Amino acid sequence: EAYYYKLNVGEIPDELYRDSVPVEEWLKRTTTATKDEGFPLNSLNKLSPIPWDVELERIVGISLYMMGNVFPFLVTILLVLSFFVVAAKYAL
Repeated sequence: EAYYYKLNVGEIPDELYRDSVPVEEWLKRTTTATKDEGFPLNSLNKLSPIPWDVELERIVGISLYMMGNVFPFLVTILLVLSFFVVAAKYAL
């Protein structure tokens, strides 16, 4: 009787990422273990390799996304600070 299930989503082909695909197709790709035995030692800490171009896209894309989320707030803060710097310069 299976108690634990492991599904490596990184190894699922693109054809299975559709609404029309039944769940059983995904479950065929799971690895199971019993409650008493569990998974073998160090079998859960394996990573699936990804192509270098995908990794580069993620590194650059996530960085740009994060900067894009911060940029509007940063511009506002810098604009307010520049106003006070200019005002302080003319006040002296």
